[in-house]
Amino acid sequence: MNRMAWLRVALFLGIYALLHASYQALRESSFDPWFIHNLTVRPAAALIGWIWPMDGVAPAGPRLVWPNGRLTLLAGCDGFEVMSLFVAAMLVADVTWRRGLLFLGAGCVAVWMLNQLRIAALYWAFRYERAWFDAIHTAWGPLVLILAVAAIYAWAVGWRARGPTSAMAHAG
Repeated sequence: MNRMAWLRVALFLGIYALLHASYQALRESSFDPWFIHNLTVRPAAALIGWIWPMDGVAPAGPRLVWPNGRLTLLAGCDGFEVMSLFVAAMLVADVTWRRGLLFLGAGCVAVWMLNQLRIAALYWAFRYERAWFDAIHTAWGPLVLILAVAAIYAWAVGWRARGPTSAMAHAG
């Protein structure tokens, strides 16, 4: 690897460490309940209510509750650790600042939305198919988020390397 590549790796690690430390500090602050309740639990309850309206799922603090059941969403259920990886990667990516901002914003929204779908899948597994819960919780859900981040990053960086005109030239 050349010197610039090593610099990007070092910057990535530094930014990720800073974001991770900030995330942990947030988790230990009085802001945490607002964060998890409003940015994770409420939207998840709305999504689940839209998909399974007959289940009567409602947000209650850090929990999704329904008659005769509940699922608690803890730190890590919000997808922001994966989002931190993405933000750090995009901040050191070799892309123009406009493209970087576009992909940074769109990528964060995409990760948040995919995480909401992951929570809906966890709800489904917890409520209807318990045998799937651990696999979705520990393997498939996180893997989908990480693959999405990798795909968005590759798209952002790969487009610059190819350029829209060279991609079209190779298409024919």
